Amino acid sequence: MQRALLCLLPVLLLACRTPPLPQSGTPATRENLLATIDATPAPLALPRPADLGTDLSIQGPVQFAFRVGDPVYLTGNGTGEVWGQITGSKQARVRLPTETNLPRLPLLSLIREFIPSSLCAVDTLKASLEAEYFTPEFYARTPGTFSAGLEPQTSPMPLYGRLYPAVISNEKNAFLRTGILLHLQQDVKVQGELRCVFEYGEFVEDATQYGLSVNVDLKAGWNVLRQSYLSTPRARGGSVEIVISGAAQDYNTLVTIGE
Repeated sequence: MQRALLCLLPVLLLACRTPPLPQSGTPATRENLLATIDATPAPLALPRPADLGTDLSIQGPVQFAFRVGDPVYLTGNGTGEVWGQITGSKQARVRLPTETNLPRLPLLSLIREFIPSSLCAVDTLKASLEAEYFTPEFYARTPGTFSAGLEPQTSPMPLYGRLYPAVISNEKNAFLRTGILLHLQQDVKVQGELRCVFEYGEFVEDATQYGLSVNVDLKAGWNVLRQSYLSTPRARGGSVEIVISGAAQDYNTLVTIGE
């Protein structure tokens, strides 16, 4: 798992820039916050395959160590049609639906949600068309305990847990998450970056700088994305770099026509 994150670090470092350190005691006004953002354009990473196809099942990583052999459902209460099975430690085989009653949502809105701020000095994010997506929520019965570090021990344990997205590498100040499933009705390309700031207190030096870079080529049908996250904390404030890329390489696909 460490190797997966290390392979990603060159991409992160390409996008990573050190924001200018603000003068101590500077009030966190909109103007002052925007002035701290490094607006220098950065090259986008080359796109990685995201498209999975249609009428298929996928085999690959899930979030928790569910019990092997347990069924997978599209409901959080373990009822209705079975859509797959837990096949190994943090692994499952799941059939992706071809029809759903789930609402379709704007694709660009999903990408923007990876950053917890709309106060941005750079916004070059664009899509080749106004695409909408839906994403299913698959569930399996939770194990006796969650994986260490992912849930507080005092949290009430839900009876069923979501399979996706799945953290496949988790280190100090960095993680790699895959299994962000999207169904689209049209081919669409999404490219660009956001350079934003999130204000935590009354002074600029307490704010966190956020950078988001995305370059994905999505196809009609099923697609899957990765999110990489790298945080650089300071004594006060810090910076975060996020890269969104295709993740088709994380899952094996199995055609389900005729099953």
